[in-house]
Amino acid sequence: MSIQIPQFVPQEVCLKCEGCCRFKEQRSPWRPKVTEREASVLEKKGLSLLEKIFDGNVVDSDSYIKAINLKGGCQCSFFDSNSNTCRVYVDRPFECQFYPFLLEKREEAFLISVHLSCPHIQETEHNESFQLFVKELKELFSQPETHSFLFTHPELAGDYSEFADEIMPLFSLPIKSI
Repeated sequence: MSIQIPQFVPQEVCLKCEGCCRFKEQRSPWRPKVTEREASVLEKKGLSLLEKIFDGNVVDSDSYIKAINLKGGCQCSFFDSNSNTCRVYVDRPFECQFYPFLLEKREEAFLISVHLSCPHIQETEHNESFQLFVKELKELFSQPETHSFLFTHPELAGDYSEFADEIMPLFSLPIKSI
């Protein structure tokens, strides 16, 4: 089971941006983590795309999508830098669907935050559309199906504590209620 996350950042904005899917180093904590089911789907897709690079293994032992060195930096192994698109967009993992929103685990709660480095968030964080989207996320994360997903996949919660100045907390979900 996975949950469908509505997309806040319009596709045309994403296609013009040069931030997501690119990392400073291959083992960047910003690489998406995946569930076993997502990894299985990506491995099947990755086999034909990247088997010469990774021998068919596009997810590392910590459940992160592997990054490849390219053009003086690193990028997601599924990112096509020529078209600025994702090769597995239809099957992209939860974290990719959710970004620029983030799932963190803090003590006894899941924390839903937003990455302030996203140019679209910088433009909209004080707008009504942003507030309405956060309300929609709260409703989504209050549903039993979402609780079940989070309880089953707590490994998707990242540790972004070293990036606290880039992140704005939005709301939390006590783990006990999940």
